Amino acid sequence: MDKRVVKDLLNLLDEEREVILEGRFEKLESSSARKSALFIKLNEVSADERSLTMLAATVSRNQALLRAAMRGLADASKRIKDVQRAHGTLSTYNGNGQVSNYTPTKPAFEKKA
Repeated sequence: MDKRVVKDLLNLLDEEREVILEGRFEKLESSSARKSALFIKLNEVSADERSLTMLAATVSRNQALLRAAMRGLADASKRIKDVQRAHGTLSTYNGNGQVSNYTPTKPAFEKKA
């Protein structure tokens, strides 16, 4: 039984890794209940040290992937905001050292190719 629980957990964690790498984060929620149930079962059986070490390494790998994904999403969000802000106004300093903001206006006549 304990080997089966460990195998099932390792398989689920490998599936979770694929989901993270593919960016399908909405799928993580559905596997959460299964993962919790398997960890509860693991707690009830006596798994050997080798199995526990493998599980710990696999969990750590997935956590590192999730942290990297979160950093990537935060960086992408910041970049989008920076691009949007760059299209909005231009801030510069005038001769007196005060900030001047210039907002581009759309031309009344738009030339199309």
